[in-house]
Amino acid sequence: MNQLSMEVREAISIDIIGNTLILGKRNGITVTYEKYGNFLRRRVNGAGHELVLTKIKTVSFTSVPNGVVITIQDEFGNEYQKKLTHSLLSTNFITLGYVNET
Repeated sequence: MNQLSMEVREAISIDIIGNTLILGKRNGITVTYEKYGNFLRRRVNGAGHELVLTKIKTVSFTSVPNGVVITIQDEFGNEYQKKLTHSLLSTNFITLGYVNET
């Protein structure tokens, strides 16, 4: 989760499409976090298969001003939630699928 926090903080674009978080990085790389089976998986440019968390029942990403809230329910029914903050000085209002800069 530390890597996810860092990648959200450093992203130049943040999109949420369904239950997939898509982060655009300065170097043109796209990092995707998604549920895959009972795992939270990280992929880079649509390739790879890095398992970030295991024993996941559900995962959801919710846009909030200047960040993303990730909510995870594990296979035992426990729910975890964390707000990940975006660090750019410009104000980004992140909406489902779009980033609108003001």
